[in-house]
This record gives sequence, C-alpha cells and structure tokens, in this order.
Amino acid sequence: MKNYSYFLVLLFSISLFACQNTATATKEKENSEKKTAEKLPPPPPPKPKPTLSQKSDPAAILTAYSEKTSLMQGDSLGMLVDPIRHYADSLQSLNEAGKIRYVSGTKNDCSGTFVQLNQYLKTQFPDYTFAKFGPNLRDTRSLVQYYHNLGKLIFIENPQESDSLIRPGAAMFYVKSGLGGKQVITPENMKSLVQHVGVVTEVVMDSTGRVESYALFHGQNSRTGKIGVTEDHFRNPKRAAKPYPYGWYKQQWMAVAPIAFNDSASMAAMEAAFK
Repeated sequence: MKNYSYFLVLLFSISLFACQNTATATKEKENSEKKTAEKLPPPPPPKPKPTLSQKSDPAAILTAYSEKTSLMQGDSLGMLVDPIRHYADSLQSLNEAGKIRYVSGTKNDCSGTFVQLNQYLKTQFPDYTFAKFGPNLRDTRSLVQYYHNLGKLIFIENPQESDSLIRPGAAMFYVKSGLGGKQVITPENMKSLVQHVGVVTEVVMDSTGRVESYALFHGQNSRTGKIGVTEDHFRNPKRAAKPYPYGWYKQQWMAVAPIAFNDSASMAAMEAAFK
C-alpha cells in the first residue's frame, strides 16, 4: 500500500511538471507570435472601387448617377461630373471670349460639341467607351442610333414622371421645334424627330425630391452662336416660349442615355486592378 501511494505521488508530480511545461511553452509561443505581429505593419486598407453602376439597364445606371459617381482613372478614381463641368466651363469661357462659336454642320454645333466632350472624357477615363467622330457618327440622328444600338437609349413618354433619369452625366435628346407632344417616340421615328443634344451638368431638387430644374451643357444655335451651360430647363415651364417640361425652348425632351457606363473593357480593367 505504501508503494502504491508513492507511485501515485510520483505520477502526479510527473503530470504536474508536464502541464507546467506545456503551459510555459504555450505562453512563450503566444508571446513570440504577439511580438511578431507587433513588428508587422498593419494591412493596407482595401482600395476604393468605382461607384459607377455595373448594371446594363440604362435606367438603373442613370438613377444611380450622383455628384460622387466615380470611375477608374488609371490607378486611382475620378469623379464623373468634375471633368464634365470643367470642359463645359472651359468651352463657355472660350465662347464668351469670341474664340469659338456655334456653327451648324461643324464640330462646334450641338452634336459636335457633345462628341468633343465625349472625347475629352475618354482622355480622363481611357478604360470606358465614349462616342467619337466617325463616318457613321456625326449628327444627332446618328447619336440616337448609336445609343440605341448600345441598348442605352431610353425614350421618354411622360417627362414629368421620368425626372429620376435626369442626373449629372445624362445625355439629353430633344424633338424638332413644332413637333413636341405630337409623336410617340419609337426606334422607327427617332432619327426623323431628333434635333438637339446636350449633357446635364447639375440638378436642382425641390422639397419633395423631384427635379425642379437642371443645367445643360450644349451648343445652342446658329442665331446666337452660343456654346455653354443653360439653366432654364424646368419641371413646370415658366415661359410660353419654353412650353415643354424639362425641354429646350420649343423642343420636347424625347430621350436620354448615360454618357458613361461599364462595358467589357472597363470591367476587365477593374478586375485586373482589384484582383
């Protein structure tokens, strides 16, 4: 019995010693790992991704546009609205200084001004698709066809109920003077009805969250020779000379498209940048 007690004491001592060694080793390992972690720099924050909608539906793209919509700009991000406003302000300053003026049938008419803006945006956001001059793309007729072929053109049936599509960066198309309100816009008649194009640069909202008015960058007309931003595009027209909601003088708002959207090239560039 005495020997048995001695054996139990010995066994307990061995077990206690082993536990102490294990605890010491565990603690030493934890301290070592803690010191190693303290020496390592913190992981970098995740890179911010562009906020431009990746959806293909043009209405979803447009309604998601905001003052802070961002696109890839090389290795960083750039706001869509900033270069649009910069270009608009620059062209308006040149126009007011008499250095350029609207001339129908040239690159300084409404469609030419619009395409030049697109080509400026291409220099800022090279991974995205923008309209450019070419044998089949020059006037407003070819522009509506261009956006329709891309699946990005939206025909407007009720302007006042379509104000969620009016956002900075929206490409706006207008019916010929005298024809507004008399036609349902379709792919078959859009080219024969369209007359004017411009890009929204700013939106004013009312207390209910509806678009009260917007500012438009465009080449205006041959009579005035003006190229620049106009702000008198109202939900509720204030003058008989401008009778159509969200229109341009007697030209009814007929269609809209997003000026920037994700396509295969931009998605591939984004995947490479954020993998």
